[in-house]
Amino acid sequence: MNETTSFDLGQILTNNFGERYLQGINGESFSRMGSVAYFKQHYGKALWGPDKLTIVLGTDSGLLVHYILEHIHAEDTTSRVLFIELEDVLERLQQEELLPKTIPGRVDVVSMAQWLERAKEAFNFSDYLFLDAVNRVQSVGAQDALHPHYLGQWDSLTNEFLQFSTVVKMQTGNQIFAHAGLKNLAENRLRAQQLHGLFKGKTAVILAGGPSLLESLAHVKANRDKLVVIAVARIAGTLLKEQITPDFIFSIDPHEVSFNNSHEMLHFWEKSFFVNLYHVTPMLLGQWRGRSAYIGPLFPWKNEIDGENQLPSYPGITVSHQAIGCAIDMGFSQIILCGIDLCFSKEGYTHAKGSMESQIGPFLADSSFRVETNAGDIAESRFDFYSAIPSLAYLAAYAEEKGCQLINPAPQAAKIERVAHLGWDTLNFAPMAQPVTTYLQEQLPPETRASRLAHYELVLTELLHARNEISQVRKLAEEALVCNKRLFGKKGKPGDYSAKLRMDQIEETLDKQHPTFSTLVKQWGIQSFLRLIRADKEKAWTDEEIELTGERYYQAYKQGAQQAVQLLNETIHRVQMRIEEEKPKPNLKNLLRQWEEDAQPNRLTLFTQRQQIDLAGFPDKLRSRFALLQAQFDNQLSQEEAKLKLVLATSGNIITARNKLRNLFRHQSMQALKDLRNGLMNSQFEFKHALNELTQGYILELEGELEAAMDCYAKVERPELFEEAQTHMLQILLKQNRIEESLPVLEAMANFNPSKLPYYATMLGLTGRAEAAKVAFDHYLELAPQDLLTRLKYAQMLFKNQRHAACQQQLQRILAQDASNQAAQQMLAQLNT
Repeated sequence: MNETTSFDLGQILTNNFGERYLQGINGESFSRMGSVAYFKQHYGKALWGPDKLTIVLGTDSGLLVHYILEHIHAEDTTSRVLFIELEDVLERLQQEELLPKTIPGRVDVVSMAQWLERAKEAFNFSDYLFLDAVNRVQSVGAQDALHPHYLGQWDSLTNEFLQFSTVVKMQTGNQIFAHAGLKNLAENRLRAQQLHGLFKGKTAVILAGGPSLLESLAHVKANRDKLVVIAVARIAGTLLKEQITPDFIFSIDPHEVSFNNSHEMLHFWEKSFFVNLYHVTPMLLGQWRGRSAYIGPLFPWKNEIDGENQLPSYPGITVSHQAIGCAIDMGFSQIILCGIDLCFSKEGYTHAKGSMESQIGPFLADSSFRVETNAGDIAESRFDFYSAIPSLAYLAAYAEEKGCQLINPAPQAAKIERVAHLGWDTLNFAPMAQPVTTYLQEQLPPETRASRLAHYELVLTELLHARNEISQVRKLAEEALVCNKRLFGKKGKPGDYSAKLRMDQIEETLDKQHPTFSTLVKQWGIQSFLRLIRADKEKAWTDEEIELTGERYYQAYKQGAQQAVQLLNETIHRVQMRIEEEKPKPNLKNLLRQWEEDAQPNRLTLFTQRQQIDLAGFPDKLRSRFALLQAQFDNQLSQEEAKLKLVLATSGNIITARNKLRNLFRHQSMQALKDLRNGLMNSQFEFKHALNELTQGYILELEGELEAAMDCYAKVERPELFEEAQTHMLQILLKQNRIEESLPVLEAMANFNPSKLPYYATMLGLTGRAEAAKVAFDHYLELAPQDLLTRLKYAQMLFKNQRHAACQQQLQRILAQDASNQAAQQMLAQLNT
């Protein structure tokens, strides 16, 4: 160091390469070798690339910005980099002129408060997300976190990034919902609006799967005759065990996993009413034998049947939100929320005791989301829970407008604006005049064979109309492909400008005569259309690029239309099979084939229930098919092993657990460490005992009991945890200047992980063990000959020990791989003078 100036975040240091940086941000990172060599080794080319947006937290005192500008190729206009810097650091960088004076538009440096809007407005953030071409990285200084605010800012960046990317990806994934809705067309017969206003002045309790659920079940049982019980489908197994039959069951998820989590609800068909979002998994709705009503549109396109009922009524991504919104519109004066915690228990559990998730153990993946509870504590949450909080607050405000109060009696549930926290003993309810099942039979139109057939004919007419429209879209796309080839000419022939005029007419026809279904084709084939997006929208296009893009565009149209027609054909056939089910003498072979294809074997039971027939009277061949269907349904209901594997796959492993515990230690969250340790010890994770010593070491280290902490770390033998424990032992010893005692620890680490050999070698050199250091360096560089930073350190040690020939040899090896390495050039020059 040859220059220092006073600075609030430490000092401005200048290294031997003339690079200036903040000591409070980068410490000694660039003191021995230049930032260029460091960045090249650390990042490679991960910071840029064609059609790529990189978001970087921190600028490494501006050095990383300089590095990016010097190494992004000038012609690579599609590569963009957005730096996010701490506000106090950014202010100092600007004052001390450490940032480049001129920054091109495809690179920028902004504060945390500005990044998202800047990314959306100037960096085509949505386009890059569509292309799955966004990379988030931390600068060296952000990773080292000498400035402690980097830890919190990385969490905030992660949160905002996930929330925005979820919104974008939902826009590209709506075909999943559309496909499920089409499969449910025949079953979505009664709109949920017909439930509105039926329960004015009554009290509902909504049961969901959060950790606090079981606290309320005794109160629900005690007041069963006074409450309308609404449950989410995934807790049906718990309700069966508790012998609570819900009045309403809600489900929304289109994926098959929802059936695995919720199939116990099928046992409640006689006394429970199923309310589903239009795109619920068909495996549930298609096998439900009771009454049901749907929320949202019937068709995934504008049509006269839906009218104004085009969108789901309620905000929020969870089934609980839909249940709450619907309950508000049903007219209840108060709605009690049970198991709607939107945060973890103190021990890290995400779901109520008795659930598969709780049986496995606490949530081990690291989460940066924290919420305040009704009791005033701070609880951990996760992205899907956390992002559900604002929409729940919106529903609470909507409830107030309707004269309804939302109440959550659980002290450890997330505190939500306008949701009252009241204990069960303070609540009053009036008894119901009659059972809900009886009441609904009186209030709702009856379901009959005639009403079902009328519905089937109605949707069939609309489906045939849609198929005809999309067939017209396909024909226009095919004609446009021909015109696109004529437009540019081939083999010396001139282009045909009349083809351009016809293509314009085709676009106008698509937009004006087929607006609904041309848009639908794009939505359902959105991945093909997204591949046409160019992030460099300002760059001029060549004729070849225009021709190729036009061809790909209309091919996407054509293929999308073909796929849509195929989907509609399948839907039409399914509705026709529902009509077949109503016939006195149906074609059973066709019905059986349809039920098998749809994975809905329990429709056989529904069929016999409606037809009031006995399967025993059918021929042996058919009865064997019936038996096979029944066996398939029994198998669907007994997929506990599949559920267990699913939960285990998403619950984390010893690595995620270690990372989570490490993060809690870094944040000095001692109580959270203790709570998570308790949760782990009560879990089914096979590695819980191995984690216990590491966790206890963390706790003792935070308490200042360093010798006891090292005793715990020394007992850690599990390979996944060994290096972490040894690292903490090493840090404690070095802080206490116990250099000699640190050497055996470093040796153990190097034997376990050869990448630690450079640190061991360096320490050996510093303690005068030059020969042993040389052996360690040589051994490592045999394993990693491309590690130029370590080779430079080795050369520096050799230079210090006046082993000039060996030093020169190492420097020449560096320059053979990187001729521009300034540190090696300078040292070699010193040797030659």
